[in-house]
Amino acid sequence: MMTVGKSLLLLGLSAFYLNVCTSCNGHQNKKIKSRPPVVCSDTSKHQFVLDTIKGYEFKPDVNLTLLLDIEEFNSKEEFDKYFMRPPIPTDSVPPALNFKDNWLVGILVDNRTPNINDLNRWDDVDAKLFVDSSFTKNCQLIIPFFLLANQSPVFGTPAPKRKFVLFSIPRSAQFNEVYVKNTGGSLSRSIRVPAAEE
Repeated sequence: MMTVGKSLLLLGLSAFYLNVCTSCNGHQNKKIKSRPPVVCSDTSKHQFVLDTIKGYEFKPDVNLTLLLDIEEFNSKEEFDKYFMRPPIPTDSVPPALNFKDNWLVGILVDNRTPNINDLNRWDDVDAKLFVDSSFTKNCQLIIPFFLLANQSPVFGTPAPKRKFVLFSIPRSAQFNEVYVKNTGGSLSRSIRVPAAEE
């Protein structure tokens, strides 16, 4: 199991926090052409090892509309709206992003959420993201995860940071849909495998 973040107290995330401003989610307005479906008749379950993309960070001006968001990135232009390379030595080689043969799915976690009693005030939230082993079944790739959050970080500790995990998914893979499954809450997302942008 992969973990992102620091150890913290378990706090159940309410539907309120996970559904604030759902209508303003960036992916709600995207119109992405799906890849022609592959013929798939295998209904059995198989483990599927995904590569993760490292070496990037959120752009400072990125505004996440939800505490938890699930996004797909089908081109370098879409990816660059959210992420950037941190300062690196001149002889360092940045990780390759091959959008011709792959596309990306990201689980994005903010470090604040509107106060349930005063929507004009924001509360810090420190979260820990757990991603379990992915697998394919019935022509679908399933990525299980869950989120633990502590709405009241310990006084005097550093401010919580936003977190993310990025998966690189081969366009040639024999499934037609990716289901990013939140096993501990209500916000999951199904994504049709997109066609490569021309």
